Amino acid sequence: MPWFLHLALRQLFPPGKRFPAFATVSILGVGLGVASLLVVQTVMNGFGEEHRLRIRESFGDCQVTGAATLEQPEALAKQLTARPEVASAALYAEGPALARQGDFSGIAQVRGIDPTDPNQPARKYVHGGTFDDLDDGRIILGVGLARALRVRIGDRIEIWSPAMAERAEKGKAPLPAEFEVSAVILTGFAEVDNAAALIPLRRFRELWNLGPRAHGLTGPRALAGLGLLDPAGESPVSSGLVPEP
Repeated sequence: MPWFLHLALRQLFPPGKRFPAFATVSILGVGLGVASLLVVQTVMNGFGEEHRLRIRESFGDCQVTGAATLEQPEALAKQLTARPEVASAALYAEGPALARQGDFSGIAQVRGIDPTDPNQPARKYVHGGTFDDLDDGRIILGVGLARALRVRIGDRIEIWSPAMAERAEKGKAPLPAEFEVSAVILTGFAEVDNAAALIPLRRFRELWNLGPRAHGLTGPRALAGLGLLDPAGESPVSSGLVPEP
């Protein structure tokens, strides 16, 4: 037997002692260390799964976007929903804007959605107010953005889109779009809660001069993505998309 192994065994199990303290403490320490690692790993795996689920609910199973705005989004949505792998698809548009209320202002990530869609995921994140009150004159804000603007349900805010700034540079004096806050949402994601602003897609197209175009497609479990019947499995949906000319 090598001398170092002999010394180690004598330290762990000295002759004449049935349960040596040194060996007992060492074995318990290793056991507690392994148990702590397993517990921490199990807890973190649970947090990771919850985080992935929240991401999918907020941003979708997959996203359909283009290098430019979609010129024929309705036709693309119809093409996708005809596939058996796709649960649903709806249009959306989004862009930054300046939100202002009195002396307080902030940058809002405005998203145009279909307020009549019963599967809109923002419905289950409503923290105050009513989602069904959303119309062309009302807006839904993330709870962080509402705090930054010092507004509550029923208060009015102004929205300045980039298209308005372009008209101002050409010598025109556009008036800001006024909205009444109908609800606030709380998703748990700071990047969403601190900037989200939801308005009807028709109103968004009007303020951003989009016409019939859209920025992408969204599904029932996503604020910006496509709802798939089997999101965990491989899907040929992306390979079946045909780029617009």
